[in-house]
Amino acid sequence: MRRVFLIPTRRITAPMMTLPHTCRVRLVRQDGERMIEVQRGEKLRTALLRRGATPHNAGARLINCRGLGTCGTCAVEVDGTVEPANHTIAEKLRMNLPPHSGPRPGFRLACQVTVESDLVVRKRDKFWGQGEALAPERNDARVSWLGELEYSLDFTSPPPAPCSACGGTQLIACPLCEERGAQQACKACRGSGQVVCRSCFDGNPWDIDAVRARARRRPD
Repeated sequence: MRRVFLIPTRRITAPMMTLPHTCRVRLVRQDGERMIEVQRGEKLRTALLRRGATPHNAGARLINCRGLGTCGTCAVEVDGTVEPANHTIAEKLRMNLPPHSGPRPGFRLACQVTVESDLVVRKRDKFWGQGEALAPERNDARVSWLGELEYSLDFTSPPPAPCSACGGTQLIACPLCEERGAQQACKACRGSGQVVCRSCFDGNPWDIDAVRARARRRPD
């Protein structure tokens, strides 16, 4: 009688690839580019507004549907991976109405897609972003009129993560006096040793007057 021996085998599983938690969005306008670090899974519109940028032009920053997908003013050109990959029903309905001329490849509503990879986002001119030229960046225009209420209808984006530069305090060590402001009476930090963190500043970080106004309200 032949004996059969069973040799236990070890199951080998390939390691799972973990995707990075953050993505980089390069927002391109007529006046230049801005690189923004956002969380994977954030709605593109929410991600931009949270960081002092906007997918809207001029008056559309005030007059828009706040992310319902009905106004079409947050239309942008997207190069990269977003979800859903195809136009949503809301996008098809709105983009088939004037002044848009129908859904186009890579042309999406920022309030209808989530960021899933590094993106290049181009904003075209005119009220609905339906123009041919790149839209100008108006530093004198308010980016967000309602603060966090601008994206309060977004129930799918993850909560904002604390800034990696300042830990959510919106303050960093003064780069001019290296946090020794009290001894040197630094003009940048007014002797406090801290300045406003531009990485998470709630507004346009290149609007010097706005940054100075925020600095005057910082805690001692």
